[in-house]
Formats: sequence, C-alpha cells, structure tokens
Amino acid sequence: MYPFGAISNPDDSTFDIYQRAMEGEFGEIEIVEVEKPDPKVIARQCRDSFLSATDRMTVIDYTIADHRLTEEEREELIQVRDEFRRWPQSDTFPDLEKMPDMSYWLFFEALYLGWNAPDELKALYGAV
Repeated sequence: MYPFGAISNPDDSTFDIYQRAMEGEFGEIEIVEVEKPDPKVIARQCRDSFLSATDRMTVIDYTIADHRLTEEEREELIQVRDEFRRWPQSDTFPDLEKMPDMSYWLFFEALYLGWNAPDELKALYGAV
C-alpha cells in the first residue's frame, strides 16, 4: 500500500523511485507522522482569503464583464464581508459548513479573484 498522493501512475518514474526508496536503495526511510491541521487555522485562512480576494470589489466602479454591481449586489457584498469579519467570534466558527452564505455570483467572483475556498464549499456550489 502506498501513501495517498505518492504515485500518480504505477508505470511512471515516480513509482520507480518510490519503490526503490522503499527497498532501501537510498538509505533508511524515516516515517513521519503528520499532524492534522488546526480547524481554526484553516477557517481563519479561508475567511482572510475571502476578504482579501473581495477587497477590490468594494470600489465604486468595480465591474463584472464590464457591468457595474447593482445596488443589491453591492449590499450583499458588504453584508457577506461583514459576516465573514464577525464569523470568528460566532458559535459556528470554525465549522466550514456554517460559514456565511452568499449567492452564486459572489461565490464565483470571489473564486475568480483568488479566494482559496475549501473543497467542501466548492462542491456545494458545483465548482469542483
């Protein structure tokens, strides 16, 4: 059994190097236990990434496909950004499934602008 991600295709050179290493060709192999990341750190990074990605959307003349945001879109943007700012102090933090809701247009625009959204959320919005 090979560690997840250690080989991409059993016929490629990665597999050969891995197999040779497991047979001891390159010396002793040290098994390192990897700690699971802190959920609070992951949630904080997700939140910070969203705020950073959507910063540029707050300028008055921001456009999507050469169309300015409507008043409703601008209000949603401000509301969701405020909810993300307050999220670490809420009872739902750091549960990624309970992060602030947003509409599809905002979700995908934030992704386009570089938001590092969690895979679970991408799957929920059909972005995976």
